Amino acid sequence: PAASAAGAAAPTAGSALGPFEHWHWRGIVLRPAEQLAAALAQTVCPWDERAAPSDRHCAVCQAHFQDVEEHLASLSHYTTLRSRLSSFAESQHFAFDRTVLVQTGQPWIQNFLGGVFFNHATLETTTAAVAAPAAPASAAFEA
Repeated sequence: PAASAAGAAAPTAGSALGPFEHWHWRGIVLRPAEQLAAALAQTVCPWDERAAPSDRHCAVCQAHFQDVEEHLASLSHYTTLRSRLSSFAESQHFAFDRTVLVQTGQPWIQNFLGGVFFNHATLETTTAAVAAPAAPASAAFEA
C-alpha cells in the first residue's frame, strides 16, 4: 500500500475503511495516546531502565510495538479494534451501557506493568497506586 504523508500505510481498495475514517481516528486517538505514553513513561524506574520494557504488546491486536502513540493511531490497530468492538456491540444488540465498557476484566481494558490501565473502547488511561520500587543501596543518600 502507498504511504500517506504521515508515513502510515494508506487503506487498500478492499479495505472497509476509507482514508477519512483513518484520518479521523488518528485525530481522536491523538490525546489519549499521548496520555497513555506519559503514564507508561512514569513506570520507568530511574535507576533501572529494565523496569519498563521498550517493546510492548497490544491486548487488542496482539501486535508488539515500541511507540504507543504510533501504534494506537495505526490503521491496523484501528481496524482490529473496530472489528472486535463491532462484534461486541452486535452481541449486545447495540444497547449502549457505559458500565459494561468500563467494567474490570473486559478484553479491551489492558493492564500494563506499573499499574497503568488503558481502555481501548473509551480511550481512558487510569493508574493504580503502585508502591515505587526501593532504591538500590548504592543509590541511597549517605549522611
